[in-house]
Amino acid sequence: MARIIKRMLHGSIKYPWPLWTDGRVWRAKRDADFRCTPAGFRNSLYTQARRQKRKVIVFAKGNIVDFQFFDLPSATTPAATKPVPTPPPPRATKQGTRPPH
Repeated sequence: MARIIKRMLHGSIKYPWPLWTDGRVWRAKRDADFRCTPAGFRNSLYTQARRQKRKVIVFAKGNIVDFQFFDLPSATTPAATKPVPTPPPPRATKQGTRPPH
């Protein structure tokens, strides 16, 4: 039967999410701030944003990952409740000109 242990063999990395998700722009470096690949860290950022119902912008170059978390528009915001209507395209007449208004 399996047994309870104090920690995983590989150890678990606990990122400072409350700090990193504060809305400021952060730069994380591989081996200093995260141990996985930059692509794996990027996935962790997107997962954390989903869990917090937020968005994150991520830019990665080499072993450096820049990111910023921000809030989604609230459901009470007019832009979030209904789309902005767009006018229909003008109809052409037989001569290919716009009809008068």
